[in-house]
Amino acid sequence: MEGTDVLVHVEASYRKASSIPTLAPTGGELRTLLKHPASAAGTESSLLEPEVACAGGRSVLLATRISVDDEEETTATALLVFGEEGVSEGAPARIL
Repeated sequence: MEGTDVLVHVEASYRKASSIPTLAPTGGELRTLLKHPASAAGTESSLLEPEVACAGGRSVLLATRISVDDEEETTATALLVFGEEGVSEGAPARIL
């Protein structure tokens, strides 16, 4: 939650990075809080069923599954963290 607004995770595609917008309880347009860099889109889209948390202008994406193939597992991305410079601290909010 961001005040009374709900935090939303818009998932990445292979060419488009994800973002963290808010949505008012009454609906309406999404308001972007944090947009992840386009250069990370491919890596982000490879995360399997990520859990997402957001706090103080930072977002954390954690893969909930990693391949069962040992060779793939050693090169798999498990965690991505994004943020903006000069952000304040805040309590983490888990995004569903």
